[in-house]
Formats: sequence, C-alpha cells, structure tokens
Amino acid sequence: MAALSPLRTALRQRLCALPVAATPSVARGLASSSRAAASSSTASPSAGPARHLPPLARADPQLYALTAPLPLSSLSALATRFHLLPASLSAPERKARLEAVAQALVHPSLLPQLARARALSNDELQRMSGDDQAREQYLPLPEKDNAALAAEGNAWLGMLMSEALHLRFPHLPVRALKAAVSAYVGPQTLADVAAELGVTSASLLRFDPSNKVEPSSLKLSRGKAEARKVNARGASTDALRALFALVLSMNGLPALRKQLHSLILSRQLPLEQLLKFTDPKRVLSQTCAKYSLEPPVSRLIAETGRTSIAPIFVVGVWSGATKLGEGTGSALKMAEYRAAEDAMRRFYLATPGQSSLATMPSSTLDAEFAGASAEGAAEPRPAYVAQPLGRSEVVHGSRAA
Repeated sequence: MAALSPLRTALRQRLCALPVAATPSVARGLASSSRAAASSSTASPSAGPARHLPPLARADPQLYALTAPLPLSSLSALATRFHLLPASLSAPERKARLEAVAQALVHPSLLPQLARARALSNDELQRMSGDDQAREQYLPLPEKDNAALAAEGNAWLGMLMSEALHLRFPHLPVRALKAAVSAYVGPQTLADVAAELGVTSASLLRFDPSNKVEPSSLKLSRGKAEARKVNARGASTDALRALFALVLSMNGLPALRKQLHSLILSRQLPLEQLLKFTDPKRVLSQTCAKYSLEPPVSRLIAETGRTSIAPIFVVGVWSGATKLGEGTGSALKMAEYRAAEDAMRRFYLATPGQSSLATMPSSTLDAEFAGASAEGAAEPRPAYVAQPLGRSEVVHGSRAA
C-alpha cells in the first residue's frame, strides 16, 4: 500500500493538468451569464450615466483641485454642527446660509486662483462638473473670502473669553489673563477645534499654500507684517473664526456665547503654570497688607532626615489662624519659597462663584445682536448686576510665563 501512494499522486497531477472540455449545457450557461453581465453593466438604471472629466480638470488639474465646487452634503453637515441650518428655514434662506458658510471656508490666498479659473470659462458648474446631476450636489465657490469674517470672529472670541476668565478668576494678573486668553482662543487651540469639527476637510477648506498673502489681507496680525504663505492650520483657524462670526450674525450673541463655552472653555488649561514669581514672599506680604490681613508667618509643619543626605521639609504659611499655602523642599528656604508661591497661586486662582451665561457683561448686548433667527430671544433672562471690580492687583514680582 505504501508503494501505491506515489503512483496515485502522479496520476492525480496528470489528470489535473489535462484540459477540460466544457459540455454544451455548461457552455450555454457561461455564454448567457456573460451576456447578462454585459447587459446589466451597460443598461442598468441604477448605475447612472457615465461621467467625464471636466474640461478644467484636463487642462489644469492643480487649478481644478483648488477651485472645485463644494459638495452640498459636506457643507450642510458642517453648517448643522454649528446650528446654522434649523428645520424652519425656507429653501432660499437655506441656500443663502450655505453660501455664507462657503464664503467662510475660502481663504484670501485662493482669490488669485479663483479669478484665473473664472477667466477660463463663464459657466462654473459646467466647467467643473459637466452634467446636470452635479449641479444639484455641488455649490460653486463664492467670489469673496473670509478675511472680514475672520477678523470679526477673532474680536468677539477675545472679548467673550476675557470676560469669562475674568469673572471666574477675578484676582488673576493681567499678564496671566492675556496669556490664558491666548491659550484658549489662540491659533493652536482653534486649529485643534477646527479639526475636531471637520473644518479641515480637503473637500471644504480652500486655500492656496503656494500663494503669499499680502499684508492688507492679514487683518489679524499686529504691527508690520510681511507677505507669507499659509498652511492648513492657519487656514482652518481663520475659517473657524469666520464660522463663529456667522453664528453671531445668524443665531445671535447668546448662541455664540453658548457654543464658545461648550467647545472651548470646557477644555482644561493648567493656569498655575502661567504664574511665575521672582519674589513670592514679598508679593504675599504686600497682598496681605492690601487686604488688611495679618503679616504672613512661615512655620515648619514636618521634617525628615535633617542630618541625612536627602532631607525633606514641609513648611506652611499662615496669616493669623488662616493657612494660606504649603510647600516642600530639601532646604528650609526652598520649602518656604514654595509655600509662599503656593499661597499666591491659591489666591490668584480662587473662584468666588460660577457665573451663569445670562449674567455675563456681554448679556447686555443680547438685544442688539439678536441674530437673524434670534434663538432664545424670547427666553426670560435675569437683569444683569455689575460685579465690583475690587482692588488693584499687586504687580511687583509677578509675571506670566
């Protein structure tokens, strides 16, 4: 039996190598299936008509990629994330809002390319798509850019964030407050928020990375600015600012304030890292004197290994019977320094109370900036009561990081 197994294997290999003659029934079945597949691929109504490349895509593919129309599905999804397309809108109002959102996505660096593309053809959708079905699914790029909207949105974001942080941390130094505002609504944070909301999608955000923006278009820069190229993060930051400006004009200031608190202010920022002191003991003494408190006194709380190579001291700072701060260190002076620094950070980052959105100082402008749809305008709001400004801060020896 063992000698027959190699013979069986060789015989099986020869039989598999022989050509198989198809029977007439099999041949007819194969022919009918091939004809059915060919007819279904050519005459199926669900497949749709065969599309051809637009003329501009053949002539200049790079220009076509920069100036192609925006897909309405992606544009509507982005507008819905910002609550710009309520169900009560009519068809003309919906189209007008989508055109405004499209303008917010066009960076000033793209304007020369748009002018060049329009010079090649008068009919933009015909130039871009080439069939009637695409006319209903795409929206042509507007002729205006988002420079003015981005400047307006940047101003409102700075104002709303400044008042929110000032009411939450009323004792925060001015320089640290400015650093916190820049950290919350600066370019890096806004670029990350834009990426999370889908603003950086290649089919939506339009800018020309090879074109240098002139200083007149850099409305958000300070001082003298030279023309420079723009990247994706810079373009997405301007687009997000422009979208926030649209939220203000369409839905009103309460809606913008609500979105700002939910999207940006809800993020955690280590504010204690923004507070640096060259002489915290002196600043703490002046602060206690300003608020008519007893002078701060440092006391040793605990220690271990004083005679060893690695001692640890725990020092606390008291003002009367009130403990202000605590610090540790390998030396008494180091622990005392850190205790005074901890006391100043506790003072600057103290939160007297959480202010509601309706009691912000900007709530006095809600009636003036109600927006086109005026969401929440009919809601009763409490009367705004101005909070006391308090005493001036001690600026000696304190600075922002």
